[in-house]
Amino acid sequence: LWPTRPVAQLPPGSSQAPVDDKSGVSQGLQPPPVAPSGSSAQKTPPPSEHPLQPSLQQQPSDSRPQEQHPSAAPKPEAPSERAAPAPLPPNQQSAKPLPQPSGDASSPSKDKELPQQPTQAPSTPPAGEKPPAARKTPEKPVEVAKLHVTAPTVVYRSTQQGSWEWIHRNLTPLLGMQELVVPEGFAAFLSASDGVPLQLFPHTRVRLPQKWPPGESPLFVQEGQVVILAPGQQKIQLRMKLGPLDGQLVLVSPGAAVVCQVKYERPLGSDLSTQQALAVVRLYCVHGTLLWIDSQGNQFQTSKGGQILLRVDQPPQVESQAPTLSSQPLAQLDELQRQGAEKLHRIFSEELTPESEKDVETLLREIATEHRNIEVRYLALVHLAELGVLDPLIDALADPRYQTGNFWEKLLDYLYAHASFSSEVAQQVRQIMIEQFGREVGQRAFRLLQGYAVQALKNPDIAQEVLVDLQHSELAVRRLALWMLKRTTGETNTSYNPHRFSPRGVQEWRRRLERLRRTHAGK
Repeated sequence: LWPTRPVAQLPPGSSQAPVDDKSGVSQGLQPPPVAPSGSSAQKTPPPSEHPLQPSLQQQPSDSRPQEQHPSAAPKPEAPSERAAPAPLPPNQQSAKPLPQPSGDASSPSKDKELPQQPTQAPSTPPAGEKPPAARKTPEKPVEVAKLHVTAPTVVYRSTQQGSWEWIHRNLTPLLGMQELVVPEGFAAFLSASDGVPLQLFPHTRVRLPQKWPPGESPLFVQEGQVVILAPGQQKIQLRMKLGPLDGQLVLVSPGAAVVCQVKYERPLGSDLSTQQALAVVRLYCVHGTLLWIDSQGNQFQTSKGGQILLRVDQPPQVESQAPTLSSQPLAQLDELQRQGAEKLHRIFSEELTPESEKDVETLLREIATEHRNIEVRYLALVHLAELGVLDPLIDALADPRYQTGNFWEKLLDYLYAHASFSSEVAQQVRQIMIEQFGREVGQRAFRLLQGYAVQALKNPDIAQEVLVDLQHSELAVRRLALWMLKRTTGETNTSYNPHRFSPRGVQEWRRRLERLRRTHAGK
């Protein structure tokens, strides 16, 4: 349900069309008054893909593979889809003439003079050939948006050094080509330089365009959920990249609002190391009318309550009545997670001061291992993973403290989603598991994380392997085996407890797997 707040707060005298009382978008994050101005985007060829960077220590680079994903991995200056995040691409460059060779002689010593070298004239290309391209210098990044803080928030911003910093001050300027990560437990509100408001939900990663409005470089939503509003009487047209899909988003009517959601799906049991997850993009119209123009020029339009569903493997679908996407960024948090977010923000405020020498990664690692509250440690682990640092989360799979509130299951849910982003991130997860648990146990742990299709569990040999995993000496393997079985079979009510082993719980799952084999016999 949409809150009763208006879509956007506009300055007195602005002529926005009336907004339905269900079209509000923010939970405690209201757009500040802005002076709207027109915005438009040019049609340009789609940009290259940029995978997410897997580590905070990775330095920016020009070369990037195409179409690879969250988070995670991944991630310095400009990650791409949610997999090992990658560095930001260099800014566009301006032409600079080549230096002309000097005709002066070199005189290294007063005692011995060297003969003067003849002056060399600049070489000219043979007739019919093009002159060599001039050297270029990077363009200075320009401000494209501001962060508006109306509640305690944690937002991470990529730096030119390939690391991350915490931004939280009201009206912080955001520069072109910077990447923003809004982690679990928090939301963010931005206003573009032309007054267009944007709201970023938890678990959202975006790369800002080089200039606003987005033209040659798009507003890139790599994963997560972003709400975009059309203030005043503006018709907003933005060049956007939603996961792997490129096109133009047009908010046709005044006061129109759209929720852009980018998620990744993977069939149960599919190979994490070789098969890419499928990006599923939903454009849900909260108010007014929206239009999507894809990279081939095809147009798809819907109005309030409808959605445009985009997938790489299927043609676009337009639904006039679609399931509502939540407009409350923090609605999915339970009470423990809310408390954890408040405590984590308080720690950041105390520790990440201008005088402190700690960086974001160092502080999060300390919190993940030393803080007394499990909900705070859990958030620190997830934040690290969203910034491409995975080893603390994988190590926590063997930590018995995370049984409270089933935080270990939440960690596995997140790790699976993260590994599904790209084969590169999946290989990173596999390697860390081998390093931390040993080759044999690490490979088995990764196989359980990948999971099995229901059809595979009908095989008596595979079923027996999983039953043995439920009795494994390593806590991480027992947790993974139970998590995989519950996810694959849909059975959630179980007496098996990976922290307090009992033969009764194993026998219960043996009977369930036998029943599954009989139920699917012949299928």
